[in-house]
Amino acid sequence: MRIFPSLVNLIFLAPSTFLQAEDTPLTDVRSEKLRLPASMVADQDRLAHGTTQVGGVVARVSKSLGNVVKKGEVLAEIESIEMGQAINEYLIARASYPVAQRRHEQQLATSGAMQKLVERQERLFKNAQEFLALLKANPSASEARKQSAGLQLGKVKSEILNALADVELSQSTFKREEDLLKEQVGTQKNFLEAKARLETVQASYASLLQQLELESETELLERQMNFLEVQKEVLETEKDSAEAAAELAAAERRLSLLGFSGAETAALTPEMAKSAFLMVRAPINGVIVERNLVVGEFTEAGRKLFTLLDHSVLWASATLFDRDLPRVKEGQTAKISWEGLPNPSFEGKVTYVDRLVDPAQRTARVLISVPNPEGALRPGLFVTVELETGD
Repeated sequence: MRIFPSLVNLIFLAPSTFLQAEDTPLTDVRSEKLRLPASMVADQDRLAHGTTQVGGVVARVSKSLGNVVKKGEVLAEIESIEMGQAINEYLIARASYPVAQRRHEQQLATSGAMQKLVERQERLFKNAQEFLALLKANPSASEARKQSAGLQLGKVKSEILNALADVELSQSTFKREEDLLKEQVGTQKNFLEAKARLETVQASYASLLQQLELESETELLERQMNFLEVQKEVLETEKDSAEAAAELAAAERRLSLLGFSGAETAALTPEMAKSAFLMVRAPINGVIVERNLVVGEFTEAGRKLFTLLDHSVLWASATLFDRDLPRVKEGQTAKISWEGLPNPSFEGKVTYVDRLVDPAQRTARVLISVPNPEGALRPGLFVTVELETGD
């Protein structure tokens, strides 16, 4: 059986049973000391309710009323299907994210390689345009070879230059046979053969030029289209990777809210999702003053299971006549006495004076923070507050 911790909601609220005070001023006579009846209530910053983020069946209750506990101590264990689902969702997200990330990285690498191919093809296309422009000026084969020495075009460049040389040679042969025929030295056969040869190599040369122009442009367009397709894949895989990362972060966050530490989350396995138990832990140091669960019952998410009180500091809640309000200030020192103690007084400070006055009673509430390290005072006790007003 795998036991998991759970995060307990820290809801710092004071139940009405801790805040009610049936107190009215003892007197409205002004003097240098103001004596007021008060009741002890819980300091709302030192009162916490334990609730769970998921529902489940109570498997064990390890603490009960009156137990003094430290923050983080296990109060109860709850078997939760929702916890198992949360673990399973995390495991799926944890497995999916690296796959999406690797796919995106692969597409980025492909995109980089494709970009280099496009850049190379752009250079070849530029070289082809320069080479074709050079040849339109009808240079000799040797001049064309010299002027195009820095242009990288591959095998087709050599083929075109060789064809240009063949054209020059065929033109020379044709001119010679034509002159010989005019002088009636040559034969009609040789002239016709030379003419046919010239037409053939000229056609071949023109075909090579057309092929270079068409193929360089076509290959560039193909490379660019392929690159755009890869870029589309890059964007899609980037989106998939971002969504997978967000799902993983959300799953981790949910487990964190359920009380899992980073190390515990990283150690999760599929077997742990089959029977998941969460631990309800004490949210603060204090005493358990309420318990609302028993073994075997089903508890819903958000239900208050325990109430813990840190009574090292309490509030004395007193009622003050409206005409005495100017005599009481926040930060003012007060003495608190209770007849049940041989030592009649505790010291405290006024921490809050009501901004609202009861229109029927013409009174306002005053809260005095009272250190209570020994726990002698308890919420619900009626005490007397004495304030030095200096009137």
